[in-house]
Amino acid sequence: MARQPTGVSWSTRIGVTVTRKVAGAVGRNRIKRLVREVFRRGRTGLPAGLDVVWVAKRNASEVAYCDVERGLATLGQRLAAGVGGG
Repeated sequence: MARQPTGVSWSTRIGVTVTRKVAGAVGRNRIKRLVREVFRRGRTGLPAGLDVVWVAKRNASEVAYCDVERGLATLGQRLAAGVGGG
């Protein structure tokens, strides 16, 4: 994951990248839907005005909802502590 201030204070956005090396078309779309849903539900835990880029790794097709949720929560905690996300 990487982060970049958008310059706009009210909108935190996400971009999801899943290459063909990770999974076929159905698997890639499932991963993107999963990450977008976790982000939709958990975006309040992130500071406003960020662009978050989520790059799926090769084992992403095996990841469960709770794992993605935990990753987003960890990112929110790191950003709140000033450590950064990427």
